[in-house]
Amino acid sequence: MVKKIKQISVNKYDVLLILATIFFISVYAPLEMILTNIEEFWFDVSSAFSICGFVFALLFVFFVFYFKLVKDERLLGVARVVLLSILLSTFLQGDFLNINFGVLNGADVEWKKYLGRMILDLVVWLAIFLTTIFLYVKRKELYNKVQLFSSIFILGISLITIAVLSFQHGSWNKTKEGKNVLTNEGMYETSTEDNIVVFVLDMYDSDYFSQLLKNKPELYKELDGFVFFENYSGTYSTTKYSMSHLYTGAMFNNFASFSEMMQNVSSNKLYIDELSDNGYDLYFFSDVNSFIPDRLLANSQNVYHGEFKITDYRKFALTLYRLAGVKFLPNCFKPIIIMDGTEFDELKDCDGAEPYFSKNTFLKDNMPPKFNVSNKKSIRYIYMEGTHYPYSINKNGNKQMYGTVSSLDCAEGVLHIVQSYIEKLIDAGTYDNTAIVITADHGYYVDGTLQSPVMIVKPFGSKGELRVSHAPTCQKDWAATILDLANIKQETYGKSVFDIGEKENRERFFYQYNLSDKESEGNYRLIEYSIDSSGTDWDCFKLTNVDITETGERIEHEKYCDTCQNNTKPSYEGEYPRLIHEKSKDYPD
Repeated sequence: MVKKIKQISVNKYDVLLILATIFFISVYAPLEMILTNIEEFWFDVSSAFSICGFVFALLFVFFVFYFKLVKDERLLGVARVVLLSILLSTFLQGDFLNINFGVLNGADVEWKKYLGRMILDLVVWLAIFLTTIFLYVKRKELYNKVQLFSSIFILGISLITIAVLSFQHGSWNKTKEGKNVLTNEGMYETSTEDNIVVFVLDMYDSDYFSQLLKNKPELYKELDGFVFFENYSGTYSTTKYSMSHLYTGAMFNNFASFSEMMQNVSSNKLYIDELSDNGYDLYFFSDVNSFIPDRLLANSQNVYHGEFKITDYRKFALTLYRLAGVKFLPNCFKPIIIMDGTEFDELKDCDGAEPYFSKNTFLKDNMPPKFNVSNKKSIRYIYMEGTHYPYSINKNGNKQMYGTVSSLDCAEGVLHIVQSYIEKLIDAGTYDNTAIVITADHGYYVDGTLQSPVMIVKPFGSKGELRVSHAPTCQKDWAATILDLANIKQETYGKSVFDIGEKENRERFFYQYNLSDKESEGNYRLIEYSIDSSGTDWDCFKLTNVDITETGERIEHEKYCDTCQNNTKPSYEGEYPRLIHEKSKDYPD
């Protein structure tokens, strides 16, 4: 057997073609996607590399044996044409033909408007295939040169790119993320002492709750003791800055790189430290640790020190190559394989500990018949996917197939799940001594939409139908509000939402940024708006002419904005308005 294997020899040009094609599709395509978006993943690059290496070896050996054992020249020709066509097509697709559908976060894509590009893709792929056949059949000498040059060029480019990205990434082992894992331990506990429970519902817009109040007036009675702050404004566009702002009470306006900002902010005393000093046990329920300072994570009662592990390598491999396909397959396949960014989360485990997942159904599916009752004061931050697209639950809080439920039905379902949790507090007899906050990191988002998150609060012992407040409140009041709920008097952190008058004239700011924009060291360009005290409708947002670059430089917005220079009016898409402000060519790098 060994002698037979040693006797196997294949034309060196065919070996080069096999090597280039298999390396590009099995190693380069998935690793390029992982390395260029490394902060989005919880697993080691080495884990992905081991999968890619195995697939590469398997395919490489298969094709080498094929070229050696198959004697029919026509079948060998078919293999050469197919391999070269795939190599050229995937290379062109990934680098030149790929459509930018935006961030893979589950947002609906209007596929119809890309129909022309999808057809163009198929034409290009077909043209490459037919041209390759023609050259192989009619111009064999030219074909050989094309095969040789293409194999060397694309293989070289691929190897250099992976090497550069690997060097930029540094370590392939994400040991930092593996140290602190947040589990669901203590999530279904309550206390005879003071409790604070904070539900942070991703992308739960204030407009959703206002609409639900109109459609379901019974909510006024069901949400006993709550106050809805309908004139509450957020601070940032999306989760990254918003959650860091909520966890720390500090502003993240690009005074350093994002990691440095987090480190600098957490080196100071935070409002959560005040809670700890007053005897509150701290719980964070989140599957995104990077927005929480390390020292807060270390003090969380539900933290587990271990490393994430992949539970199913077969599914992991399929998900890995599905991700590669989003960029390197023809655009007509994208509606079938498009991802929402959570697919890998379902494949992680931590030494047997049960990691917390932000999926809405996780809170519901794991809800016990009764809550455990202790005598310790505590504050629990429960982060959920909320009404972030794609909308995954119906109005009853049950899992629903993507694309079959509206955002408002999903909002009702999320509230239904939260109310189920509240009912358990009532059953345990601790509802009165529990302060509850139902809020969001940000409101509805698409390309920097100007929006406002929901803010509903029940103080300790509060009774009566839900009350609506029009006080001009904002996310910057967050730290003071939490301390106020805990009866900790501290003027350092500003004013609580309960201390702001209905007709008070206040200065509020919103920092818009687009995920589709280029980021620098984790930071995005921030466009500053002031928000009129009268409300949070789109016309209450006014540009301040302050633009904070990704590196923290404060520049004149109008001077560098093509939209402002051309005096173009705001553009609207769907039911949610957005203001588009583009960088001019003179915008500083």
